[in-house]
Amino acid sequence: MMMDRMGLYDNVREANALIYHVVGVHIHETVGLADHWCPYIHSKDMTFFDSFLDIIERSPVKVYELKAACTPEEIDESHGIITARIAERHAARQRG
Repeated sequence: MMMDRMGLYDNVREANALIYHVVGVHIHETVGLADHWCPYIHSKDMTFFDSFLDIIERSPVKVYELKAACTPEEIDESHGIITARIAERHAARQRG
């Protein structure tokens, strides 16, 4: 995420190219050059992290890797957004 934010690496393209080979993901977002923030909550970017939802859904092992500054309420809100968006995408695929 850090290298992506600095423009040195296309994390979205690389991660999704490996989607069928990934067995675990650690979940966090980067704000500026500081990482391990709650996705959606701290960046206030409500679209960028969506690019990782398919790989998160598909991965059998999911681990949040968040800094201590993240409050329980922020973590809960972030998790709620992630799980709701994954459920919405899954339902949309089912409807075809």
